[in-house]
Amino acid sequence: MSACRQSTRNAEHLCPAESNAEARGRTAPLKTLEQRGSRSRRDFAELRAQFEKGATASGLDWRLLAAVGYQESHWNTHATSADGAMGLMMLTTDTAKAMGVTDRSDAEQNIRGGAVYLSQVLQMIPPRIAEPNRTWMALAAYNVGFGHLEDARVLTQMQGKNPDSWDDVSQFLPQLAEERWYAQARRGYARGWEPVRFVESVRGFLAVLEWYGGAQAGLLPTSFGTIASGTAPPGEKLP
Repeated sequence: MSACRQSTRNAEHLCPAESNAEARGRTAPLKTLEQRGSRSRRDFAELRAQFEKGATASGLDWRLLAAVGYQESHWNTHATSADGAMGLMMLTTDTAKAMGVTDRSDAEQNIRGGAVYLSQVLQMIPPRIAEPNRTWMALAAYNVGFGHLEDARVLTQMQGKNPDSWDDVSQFLPQLAEERWYAQARRGYARGWEPVRFVESVRGFLAVLEWYGGAQAGLLPTSFGTIASGTAPPGEKLP
């Protein structure tokens, strides 16, 4: 699968794990997390059942899917990007079609499509890579494309580091934006800093969901995004 093309927006449907990442670019500008605190609580209560359905369809943790959805769209079912990605999980037209999604504005369809898509990406990660590195690399590939992740892993190994360690690979992904490095890469240039930030953000949101998703199921702190970023508002404690 690493040989699939991903430098074009119209990548073949056989490579959905790469086509969505390349086509969507950055998500649309959104309000600050603090401004969206109260809406996050409401949206989470309404959407949790859909994330759980997506988890059933994909075999992934529903909280991971919810964290990805929050990073992609802040759980906005009508979010769009400049490159045409749309919906809660920000699916491109090609990826939505490949995942069987007919209405990207439909939360249930979009979450299911994104969940199955992420599951496919995870299956592309070499099985020898242990958790949690495996999940963090899958998230990076979900964001930037599996081919670019493989280029970063090769670069990591060339520099004497561990290509199976996310901590090591995350140091070299940003170098794919530098000509002296991407000129040697099979898939060329990539905005490698974006998947690193993406993974960091999803991990932060996931930590909060794991903390609040148990005994307090259905509830979130007032400023979910602020806490996930590592800064608790007055009167609230970090997990």
